[in-house]
Amino acid sequence: KFQSLVRQYSPTLVLFVGLLALWQLAVSYGGIREYLLPAPLSVWNSMWHGEISWSQHLWITTWEIIGAFLMAAVFGVLLGVGIAWSPLIANALVPFLVFVNTLPKVAIAPLFLIWLGYGMFPNMLMGALIGFFPVVINTAVGLSQVEADMLDLGRVFAAPKWKIFLKIRIPNALPYILSSLKITATAAVVGAIVGEFVASQKGLGFVITTTQSSMNTSVAFAALLWISLVGLALFVVGLFWLAAYNLDEALTEVEARVEVVAYLLDDATNDEIDISRDELSALPEVQSVRFVSKDSALAKAREDLAEAGDVFS
Repeated sequence: KFQSLVRQYSPTLVLFVGLLALWQLAVSYGGIREYLLPAPLSVWNSMWHGEISWSQHLWITTWEIIGAFLMAAVFGVLLGVGIAWSPLIANALVPFLVFVNTLPKVAIAPLFLIWLGYGMFPNMLMGALIGFFPVVINTAVGLSQVEADMLDLGRVFAAPKWKIFLKIRIPNALPYILSSLKITATAAVVGAIVGEFVASQKGLGFVITTTQSSMNTSVAFAALLWISLVGLALFVVGLFWLAAYNLDEALTEVEARVEVVAYLLDDATNDEIDISRDELSALPEVQSVRFVSKDSALAKAREDLAEAGDVFS
């Protein structure tokens, strides 16, 4: 497994190291001035040394990104549920949300400064505004694209609308929601930094803006690298979250397909039973086949229906 990972990512690593080496050589021997393009070693030194209190700025920006992500996730899911719940809400919200999403977010940032002043919350709000739209759309799509048979099952047991939502629609929408959160994690980083550019006295975006007057580009590059690392960390957490959910689903499907149970007809011959067993065993999803009597099959069906009824009771 380790060797496969090395083969998969070694081209990327070689390309990355090669670009860094070319960059360092171009600055060191190509006559490029440091204030125009700092060398990688200068950027690395600026990340760990110098006059910038990186821990303080990192702490503020990280919490702004996390807050923006959580706000976008919560409000995006709630709006998506509202859209899927009622056609009236969908007709009222969707055009408004599309209009908000088309607004240039950078132009809205100065208004947040006027309305909310300086601080972390306006930057969180900016990140949430940029990242919430994919969550809304994916949630609404996941809640709507449900198999008709599952909905009919809920109606057969006279399940109320809210219980069908809770037991059928929301579990069906989870893969859609988790996929959208990966996009939102990246968008929250962009939104928080945009907010810090416009209205902030601390944070990595504030560090970048303050380096313009002093032409300290190595510090600006270091801040960019820290921003990338924070965003990458959130993205990786989202990937592991999604992978854990998909693994759980895959294990559930495997367990459900381990054995096929078929009932015997009263006049079935041994040859017919053998042919049926061979045909079922040839399916890739089937690991074993077991035949039971018709009465046992009916009893098992009654138990399954009773369990389904308990779910919607």
